[in-house]
Amino acid sequence: MKKQETSKHDFKAREVSLEPISFSTFTALYNSTIDQLYLYGTKITPDKTLVKDCIQEVYIDVFINWNKIRNPQAVKFYLLKALKHEIYQKLKFKRQNDSFDYEMFENHGFEQSFEEEIINAEEENSRDRKIQKALDELTPKLKEILFLKFTMGFTYKEIGWFMDINLGSAKKQTYRALGKLRKFLDKNSL
Repeated sequence: MKKQETSKHDFKAREVSLEPISFSTFTALYNSTIDQLYLYGTKITPDKTLVKDCIQEVYIDVFINWNKIRNPQAVKFYLLKALKHEIYQKLKFKRQNDSFDYEMFENHGFEQSFEEEIINAEEENSRDRKIQKALDELTPKLKEILFLKFTMGFTYKEIGWFMDINLGSAKKQTYRALGKLRKFLDKNSL
């Protein structure tokens, strides 16, 4: 007897709720994720109005397309990923239609705002400058991974899912970023 195979295109294997999202469920989702979305969005770009507009677009999309979301338990990650995509799309559109230089927004949050999470209030302090120099040595991807791990509280599995990398890579890149920071700070006697 031939074993029945399940392909990734077999939608019966992945049942999807065809029920629309209720107002109370949507409100609970909004209340539990809005602050994290705003914080994450402002790490990508300093344009708070753009971030708010993009968050609104993402929530509207979720409300309209709730029945198409395959894994409602992972909706937080979907929201973050959708927000990142929406912000990049709007920045790309603005860049194409404006003469304004949006290059400074590309890595805004992961080059500098993460620094604000670990640097004390005194920016003129020599310790702060050393930490800032150490972070500048990291790639934007490593900065984002550290942000997701230590600011957003993601697990390695969640980081892997969000960044489209496997669990081992998420751990390795987190350790690599921390190792680079530690090495730079040790070398510069912090």
